[in-house]
Amino acid sequence: MSQILSNYRSAHAFVRIRGCLSTLRKQGVPLLSALQATLHGPPLLLSF
Repeated sequence: MSQILSNYRSAHAFVRIRGCLSTLRKQGVPLLSALQATLHGPPLLLSF
């Protein structure tokens, strides 16, 4: 059961990250810069 829950959480995290990257790409934001800013400083705010 714990493996199923772990797989679900991993899949959910993957989909959220992929969605954020897709939004950044559509807004013309450089993806590497956005990821670095998120990991090392204040995260970028997405406008939906």
